[in-house]
Order: sequence, then C-alpha cells, then structure tokens
Amino acid sequence: NTINRRYNDCNLVVYPTFVQGHSATEKICAAINMANKRQECDVLILSRGGGSLEDLWCFNEESVAREIYNSSIPIITGIGHETDLTIADMVSDYRAPTPTGAAEIVLPEKQEILNNLSDLEKQMNKSIAYLILDIKGMMIQRSSNLQKNHPASQLQQYSQRLDRISQKVSFISKSYLDKFKQETIQAAT
Repeated sequence: NTINRRYNDCNLVVYPTFVQGHSATEKICAAINMANKRQECDVLILSRGGGSLEDLWCFNEESVAREIYNSSIPIITGIGHETDLTIADMVSDYRAPTPTGAAEIVLPEKQEILNNLSDLEKQMNKSIAYLILDIKGMMIQRSSNLQKNHPASQLQQYSQRLDRISQKVSFISKSYLDKFKQETIQAAT
C-alpha cells in the first residue's frame, strides 16, 4: 500500500520467504541469495511486522547477517516495531523503524520527485540561458576584434593617422615659412 501510494510506477518484485519458525533462517538466506543472482532489483527490503523476541529470532542468526553483509544489492531492513532491533538491522545498509518506514525510505513521493525534476529543469534552463549570454558576449567581442583587425579597418586607421601627420607637417611648414618670410623681410629692411 505504501509503495502504491507514494510511487506506483515502480516494479515490485517479491521474494516470498518465511520470516518466523525453524526454517526461516535458511529461507531468508536463500531469498537474499536468489535476489543477488537475478540482479533484477535496485534495492532489497527485508521486513516483517512486529512480534516477540522469539518470533524475530531468525533475524539474529549469523547466517542471515552474513548473507545481508555479502549482498551486492543494498538492503534496507524494516523488522518489527520501532523498538525492535536485530543483528540483521545492524549489518544492513540502512535500518528503517518499520516495514512501512522501509518503503518510505526507498521510494519518495511521486510529487516530490516531480517537484525536484521541475526545480532541476529550471536550474538547467537558467544555466543554458547564462551560457548562451556568455557565448553571445564572446561572439560580439570576437566580431569586434575581427573588425578592428580587418585589413580595411587597419588601412582606414593608418589613413587617418597619415592625415593627422600631414596636417601637423603642413602646419609646421607653414609656420616655418611664415617665420622665415618675416625674418627675411626684417633682414631686408
């Protein structure tokens, strides 16, 4: 129920096993081993409802603890009630307080995932917009550099410099001629 309520698009694989009684230890180990051989799950939830210490004892067996520890698939335990603690809980990748809590840990609410995806989409769009602005700025700068360094542009700049120099030379020579003319007139008189 929790899985269907929170995220009903997932595929749920059940490895049925006894979780109480004489053969429970062997059956739990076999189920974990089968899941690891099949590799059809991203995570395993090892759970059962509450019970007495004797009812939960199979989760304290060394062989179950070793199978959990050696599992290549992460295992979350949700065994018993919040106050129950077994050796299986201690060697698992994560301990949930209850079976429902284990399902809630594995699967966030679908709306939460959709909200996170929406936030990521907004961040990605902002990043792309900034990247486009940066590229546009670089293109404008490079275009400006190309125009500035283009031979026609450089020729125009040299032509302007030549005009300024010519004006200065013309002014200097006119000034020099005027001064020479004045000195000549003064020397003649």
